[in-house]
Amino acid sequence: MKVVLLKDVPKVGKKYDIREVSDGYGRNYLVKLGLAKLATDKAQEEVKEFKQKNVAVKQMEDAEIEKGLEKLSTIKIIIKSKSNEDGHLFAGIKADDLSSAIRDQTKLIVMPEFINLEKPIKIIGEHIINVSIGDKKTKFKLRVEKD
Repeated sequence: MKVVLLKDVPKVGKKYDIREVSDGYGRNYLVKLGLAKLATDKAQEEVKEFKQKNVAVKQMEDAEIEKGLEKLSTIKIIIKSKSNEDGHLFAGIKADDLSSAIRDQTKLIVMPEFINLEKPIKIIGEHIINVSIGDKKTKFKLRVEKD
């Protein structure tokens, strides 16, 4: 029996995959629990159209990410923070702080998990920050100034 998976099913397949399963497993488990539906001609055509649209959307998203990373690599982000006389910050600058500063200063949205910081920044001055989204990588300059 052929079924179209409506959700990810371990050891069977991912959402919108068309799989051949035994009749009992398909009817009594997958279909009954709403994890799949019968792979009629209409359902298979819908899945094919959905996947084609998904590919187009993914390509547009990739292009937007590339443009954003290109723009990010050309700018300098400035953060002001309180520090002592030696230039050590009272509170370290974390990925969340950098994400907010990027959004405020450039209108680009870079999630904190894409910013690669080994440890919080605790010194005034210029720093090079690495950003990686999937297999795309870039760097930007961060200048930390005394508040």
